[in-house]
Amino acid sequence: ATIFKNSELKSLPVHEWCDYLQVVARCRFAIHTYAQSILNLDIESDPGPLLEILSPQLSKFFSDSTNEHGRILALKYLLNRGGVDSILTVLSAPEEYTHWIPCNRKLLQSDTSIPDPFSLVHKDKYEAACLYARKASTSSSFDVSRDLHLIKKPELICAVFSQVMTNLPMEQQAKRGIIKLRDLSLGDKERDLFEWFLNISHGQYVEEFNASSKQDLLLYQLMTHLAALSLEYPQHLLYQPIWQAY
Repeated sequence: ATIFKNSELKSLPVHEWCDYLQVVARCRFAIHTYAQSILNLDIESDPGPLLEILSPQLSKFFSDSTNEHGRILALKYLLNRGGVDSILTVLSAPEEYTHWIPCNRKLLQSDTSIPDPFSLVHKDKYEAACLYARKASTSSSFDVSRDLHLIKKPELICAVFSQVMTNLPMEQQAKRGIIKLRDLSLGDKERDLFEWFLNISHGQYVEEFNASSKQDLLLYQLMTHLAALSLEYPQHLLYQPIWQAY
């Protein structure tokens, strides 16, 4: 069906206007039937039938980049008949079965999480450090030197882990912000330790570190605890070059 603007519809002859309304009605019926069929499927165990019930005509209709109305209407039918859970179920199916849905599928991928990363760090101070690290790694206009003296070094390195290192690969803006934090807050001896901490994520000390692996994140979290402990106690063994090779 051709999508007309309101001004174009008004200028259509009566017979063409009737034809247009009939086509719209058939499209709406086909979309409604498709949405209802989806609700009757067990998508979680077998998404295959999603392709079987999608007719070639409807697939072509959904694939038209200039026509978003049909796709939105199908989602509205799903929402009204099956609730939000029905849309979530459809979105969880492989993209080849639901390619017509307009969404950013990267946002649907759940991040790997680890429980209670730093329970021994003071909650309010840790949250303030997280906010600081987040701003430093995302905003080019953020003044990294502002109020940095209020944040303790152990809390800072814990915040860098939870806000930056769990979202690898690190973007250039994030890297510049974290480097500024390092230069302004740490002494020469401490910077070597911080470099050791950063390089873990790039596979220099831990081969093929995977930020989406819970096991790797837990290992990295343990190393973060060691780094934070070293910043709290300058005589810690990790400051010795021989230990930084491991």
